[in-house]
Amino acid sequence: MDGIRWLSAESHFDLGYWVVFARGIGPEELLDRMGVEAGSVRRLDRFDAGDLMDELDTAVLRAGESCGWAFAVAEGGPGGTNSSQALSSASAGSEAVEFWRTVNQDKMFAYARNGEEVFRCEPGQVHPLPTGGFSPDSVSAASLGLPGTAADTAIGSERDALTVAEEVFGLNLPKDEVLEGVLLSAPLP
Repeated sequence: MDGIRWLSAESHFDLGYWVVFARGIGPEELLDRMGVEAGSVRRLDRFDAGDLMDELDTAVLRAGESCGWAFAVAEGGPGGTNSSQALSSASAGSEAVEFWRTVNQDKMFAYARNGEEVFRCEPGQVHPLPTGGFSPDSVSAASLGLPGTAADTAIGSERDALTVAEEVFGLNLPKDEVLEGVLLSAPLP
């Protein structure tokens, strides 16, 4: 398993990335929940997806599945997309986790459950954590090893956020499949 920590150091995403994971659904369902048009779905490698992104001037999601989670990844960050709304839609009846980084090094880590965002923070910034944590109710900020109190907590870096999510949720983004494989793909409207 590759985990997801590799995203923080991967030079292939020097222009940024956006990845959304949703538990217990397939890649097609995740793309649908994120608002792509059914007729626009096709299988693309990352280079063809990049060409389509340049042609249409919109994010192109590439989707797959690993370890019980569907994933959708786009190069360049979420762009003009309302990532909070996409995350909430992805989590309907389940749970979803989101990460993004832009070319300007803006970063975000968020978690939603049953269509509602529970937690969102910019790694390195202080944000309140919800009482009771942000994963199964038994997981709390203290059990994640995060510094501070519930009202004053920071996840130190992008790698810290990816590590926490990888360990708490068991997330995996298959590196070879994402970088070299052909995945279900569609542009965001």
